[in-house]
Amino acid sequence: VENNKITFVNKKNKKTTKEQKTIIVYLNDYTKKVIDKYGNIKGNQNDFVFNILNHSQTAILQLKRKNAFIRYVTQHFLKYAQNLGINEQISTYYARHSYATISIRNGASMEFIGEALGHTDIKTTINYFKGFDDDKKREHSNKTFNFFINKTT
Repeated sequence: VENNKITFVNKKNKKTTKEQKTIIVYLNDYTKKVIDKYGNIKGNQNDFVFNILNHSQTAILQLKRKNAFIRYVTQHFLKYAQNLGINEQISTYYARHSYATISIRNGASMEFIGEALGHTDIKTTINYFKGFDDDKKREHSNKTFNFFINKTT
C-alpha cells in the first residue's frame, strides 16, 4: 500500500502467462478505513496488507488460509445478501463478475475492466460481462434512431 493505492501481481496469472501484469487498485475513503482498522499497518511495503498471510508460511499453509478467508467472506456476503432479500448464492467470484458487468454498463471499456481485473486476454473480460439490460439497449436504440432522424431532416 503506497500513495493511496495497492499494487500487486496476481499469483493466478503467474502460472498461465509469461507476461506478469501489475494490478493497481486505487483506494477510496471506505477502503482506507478498512485498511486502517484491519490492515497490517506496522508492516513494510512488501508485507501482505492483512495479517491473514505472512511470508514465513509455507505455500500450502498460505493457500489453506486464503481459502478459509474466502469462505469466511463468502458466508458474510450471503448473510448480507439475504438481509437485502437476495437469495442467490453470491461469492467473491460473483462480486468480481458483477464489478465487471456494472462498470461496462456504466461506460467503462472492456480494455479498462480487463486491465483493472488483471486479465491478459480480452476474451476473459468478455466472458465476465453479462450483457446490457433492456433499458440500456432501448436507450441506445433511441439515441441512434434520433441521431439518424436529425441527420436526414
